[in-house]
Amino acid sequence: MGKGLRQGDPLAPFLFLVVAEGLEGVVKQSVSKGILQSVEVGENKVKVNMLHYVDDTMFLCKNSIQNVMALEAILCYFELAPGLKVNCKK
Repeated sequence: MGKGLRQGDPLAPFLFLVVAEGLEGVVKQSVSKGILQSVEVGENKVKVNMLHYVDDTMFLCKNSIQNVMALEAILCYFELAPGLKVNCKK
């Protein structure tokens, strides 16, 4: 028995959702503290921070160096907590 999940394992989507919820919580706290600035979409100016699709996550924020640095810090801490690796080339 080894640790980890193999491709196609039925637990993989569930575990991704659990980890993504934690990441979303960190991003929401960063926005509420003014560290990260959201993008406002539509007439009602709905704030959007991130989008999830299958096993991918896309971050949305205003164009600034502060936001890039904040996202970099969030992702570095995110790698440390669950031991996952972030693919920055995507």
